[in-house]
Amino acid sequence: MIRTSLLTGHIFEQLHLRFQLAIYDRETGNVLTPISEYLHLYQENIVTWQPDTEHCGVFLAVDGKELMADDWSLGDLKLIVLQCEAAYRRLVKGQEAIIRSGVLELSVPFLLLEPQDNHATLLSLFLIEDSKAGFAFPIDHITGDSQDLWSYVHEHREQLLSPPTAALDYFTRVPCPSDELVAALERETALGQQLLNLFDKPIS
Repeated sequence: MIRTSLLTGHIFEQLHLRFQLAIYDRETGNVLTPISEYLHLYQENIVTWQPDTEHCGVFLAVDGKELMADDWSLGDLKLIVLQCEAAYRRLVKGQEAIIRSGVLELSVPFLLLEPQDNHATLLSLFLIEDSKAGFAFPIDHITGDSQDLWSYVHEHREQLLSPPTAALDYFTRVPCPSDELVAALERETALGQQLLNLFDKPIS
């Protein structure tokens, strides 16, 4: 399928998305491994280590360009899985979504997913310095008020998605195929829940 870049207006072939939740070795903190790969090895009785479900990461790449990998620790896996499920439900309705780092501190990364009219979704990673909005999650019953976060992002969108933030290790409005993103969020939510259930940390 041929699509037009929202950033440059150039024609490009369909972008391919990699979005995989991943976990670290509980003992060493090393070896960020996709959950799908870990579960396969676990079922084959090959894996020799247990995952640290309080620290997870994500492999995120578009058309082979790596955006996030083992240099990003996103904190508690359960919090990330809950947000992936919420993001999936919003995107299937054509609504934008936010996924916040599961680290319960300020100055952590937020991932904004903005669906467009041409079957693409724009991906942006940014920080929020505001203490009230920055401590909130996009869903309720974790920390902060989700409405504070949504309101802040809506009111400060252009500021959040412009330099100097975008000039650091963050990225701004990278287009990816919406259908692939929705499918990945649904898949990774299920895999994350399966892993948590295996290690007696189910999502209630």
